[in-house]
Amino acid sequence: MNSTALVWFRNDLRLHDHQALSDATQHHSHCLAIYSFNHKTLKHTGLASRGPFRKQFINEALIDLSQSLAALNIPLLVTDESATEAIPKLVNEHTINAVYAHREQAFEEQNDEQSLLNSLRIPLKLYDGGYLVMPADLPFDDDKIPDIFTQFRKKVESLSTFRTPLPAPTKVMLPLELKSTNLNPTNTSIDPRTAFPFRGGEKAALQHLKTYIWENQYIATYKETRNGLLGSAYSSKMSPWLACGCLSPRKIYDEVKRFEREVIANDSTYWLIFELLWRDYFRHVYRKFGSRFFFRNGLALRPSPKKMRKNTDIFHRWTEGQTSEPFVDANMRELKLTGFMSNRGRQNVASFLVNDLGIDWRWGAEYFQHQLIDYDVYSNWGNWAYVSGVGNDPREDRYFNVRKQAQMYDPEGLFVKTWLF
Repeated sequence: MNSTALVWFRNDLRLHDHQALSDATQHHSHCLAIYSFNHKTLKHTGLASRGPFRKQFINEALIDLSQSLAALNIPLLVTDESATEAIPKLVNEHTINAVYAHREQAFEEQNDEQSLLNSLRIPLKLYDGGYLVMPADLPFDDDKIPDIFTQFRKKVESLSTFRTPLPAPTKVMLPLELKSTNLNPTNTSIDPRTAFPFRGGEKAALQHLKTYIWENQYIATYKETRNGLLGSAYSSKMSPWLACGCLSPRKIYDEVKRFEREVIANDSTYWLIFELLWRDYFRHVYRKFGSRFFFRNGLALRPSPKKMRKNTDIFHRWTEGQTSEPFVDANMRELKLTGFMSNRGRQNVASFLVNDLGIDWRWGAEYFQHQLIDYDVYSNWGNWAYVSGVGNDPREDRYFNVRKQAQMYDPEGLFVKTWLF
């Protein structure tokens, strides 16, 4: 029996470990796919939700995805319309029998899902995706998710095994009289100083995973190098591909565990899994607290005693790297010119904005959302709330002395010289 599926791609721009795509191809003879850019403006700063670096990275990922889907006779349609506008039109125009997608937990994304559930007269099949540990596999109910990461980690690490990633589908669908959207490569120049000189897309992600773990074996020294500031070899650099779903966290986990079996298991291999669990934790915590992630007081039950000013001049100097604090300014200029910043840098500039400048932490979170290649709603807002003392494991005095941090992590001033001179 001939039938047609529509796969709604969101933050899952890959073929491997994609439950929605796998089920759509198994149960239907024809398939098409859609991605909605749906440009939005951020509430507090008025910035576009996606800045130029993330738009370019996602565009590269979509070009790669379109090529991979074409080999399966699945056209990819890319639109600036919202999904709630575009999907019902496609359903009517092409006699779609079912829509498949991975669900998201964030407020606006869930509103889109509910709107489609209300408007479509065909099944909208939603799957959990993007997790290392699926919600159904957690050893506690959603409302019992621990508020402290360490408690969450210990419980999850006690599980005997995690689910293995799904292989990419290989079934070639019957062709449709429909062409993929023609996506033009962007030619934005890459700053030669960037720590992230990589392209978007699943193929690039899988090659980087192979290079990082197996060819260069950087994974064996991850814990010692993760706080670096210069070059492409410090930390894993997998976060941008994770953020737009070119790479599954379960795929990374599987490769790390294989490396531990075949080469070496040490603190560094464990620590990369530890960081994947932190990423997972923010996603699960959002399921517990929902839109409180975006409130001024975050997850805290009482108002923060910190000043939270809305001073556009001070905020602008922070975004431009003009605070007169060299370590902060160097990190902010790296972010402005490349769309990337080290984890060490992020903690310092966030603490400086909130604790030294007294600016509303949500302004900083929105600027990161606009600027970062690897923006992830759960990790970004969760980490900003955490640094600001209104998130998980809150402390009112989570303060980074940026000058002391510069002496520890940039003792010869090479990072500052790279970006300020």
